[in-house]
Amino acid sequence: MTTIPRQKSTDGCDELGKILHINLTEILLQNSNEAAPKMEAAVMNGVELVVGDAISVKMSAKYGIKSTLIQSGKESIYRALQTAILIASIRRAEQKKTEQLRAVVDESHDGIVAVNQDKRITILNPVAEKIFKKSCFDVKGEFVEDIFPELSTVQINGKDKLVKIFEKQYTVRRASIAVRDNNQGYTEYF
Repeated sequence: MTTIPRQKSTDGCDELGKILHINLTEILLQNSNEAAPKMEAAVMNGVELVVGDAISVKMSAKYGIKSTLIQSGKESIYRALQTAILIASIRRAEQKKTEQLRAVVDESHDGIVAVNQDKRITILNPVAEKIFKKSCFDVKGEFVEDIFPELSTVQINGKDKLVKIFEKQYTVRRASIAVRDNNQGYTEYF
């Protein structure tokens, strides 16, 4: 992504790139005559998106590059940076939560299989991989009944059920996954 402001540097351009984990290149234009050669150089360097003023947006269209227009003024840039910082902090917090949940599931002593509302496998923790002798990467996205037919008799939020898997008996419990009262699938613990 490239920001092409005219005359002045955009405060925080480098910082924004770090926050969003993207490569940002800042190209300063002193006048409109510089736009064409600098845009051509940007294309040669693999730029995929231009954020800039009207001239920058017009030039990017000429070279077939996506663009976003910045209206103008430090206030607009400051608000955009503040919004980007907020989004990045929320994204980092959600990533941390996801990593914590993944660690809990992976380190559990129980086998765990999670299935989405379409009955496709989304998670198979290491214990479940050992029990079923299958890798999560091999079964993720597959229909649970096709891969683990022995689990088809277990009821959601019902009683524990004894299930035979590779000549060994396991007690299995199925629990629904609901987010704001919307069914998102279920998990099976054994």
